[in-house]
Amino acid sequence: MVLGFLFILWERKTENPMLEMGFFKNARFSAGVFSVGMMALAMMGMTFGLTLYMQFVHGYSALETGIRFVPMALGIFMGAGSADKIVEKIGTNKVILVGFLGTAITLLFASFWEVNTVYWQLGILFFFFGFFLGYIAAPATAAVIGALPEARAGIGSAMNTVSRMLAGSIGVAALGATLNSLYTSNFKDAITSVAGLPAEITEAASESIGAAIVIAANLPTDMGEALVQVGKESFMDAWQIMAFISLSICVVGALIVFKIMPAKHEPIPGIEPTVVSGDIK
Repeated sequence: MVLGFLFILWERKTENPMLEMGFFKNARFSAGVFSVGMMALAMMGMTFGLTLYMQFVHGYSALETGIRFVPMALGIFMGAGSADKIVEKIGTNKVILVGFLGTAITLLFASFWEVNTVYWQLGILFFFFGFFLGYIAAPATAAVIGALPEARAGIGSAMNTVSRMLAGSIGVAALGATLNSLYTSNFKDAITSVAGLPAEITEAASESIGAAIVIAANLPTDMGEALVQVGKESFMDAWQIMAFISLSICVVGALIVFKIMPAKHEPIPGIEPTVVSGDIK
């Protein structure tokens, strides 16, 4: 945060700024950058949690987990590919609003997942999760780049990437830490129902669902199965809260973007925008 503040001060005073702060006076540019950031914040945190859910709760390998994420990739492809035509009809702000609200609804359904939820139900939500993310990513990126002159399009692209990567990193760190903290708290409350577990084993297993699975493999069958069950249920309780947090991020993103994102281009005075296909409105 300190370095970011110093960067802004420097860019405002230097004769040849890397990033012209005046670009943020364009509401479409600012709202587009914000949209990409909020999308990445929710998406990356949830994807991190989904990876743990698929591998440790359902028991899939890393490769098997990756293959089962294909519906999400397909959804992003189809959502982003169809968003341009809808933008031309109803405007960028409404399409991004649909994207955020659709993602929020998907996360609401995901919050009801359980330890034994079958994959076909997961796969359907993976697809719609990706589809609505495509409704955010494509129009927002087009708005960011389209708001700038052609000679500055590279800056818009870079700003889009920086926003996504920075917010994604924060999402993994913040939501990942929240998930882990909730798991630990839930596990310590629930593990008291399993008799005979030494304190050191309980403490180690409370660190993460992965640790609980590994430790359980080295315990007697009955005790190991009980430990695994407590670990999985504790994770799912934590997952539910994290899903609601991500849902809230999407709702906030929807409200702010809908309020500040113009449906049409509002060029920066004295600067001609880049015409991006599907982003005339």
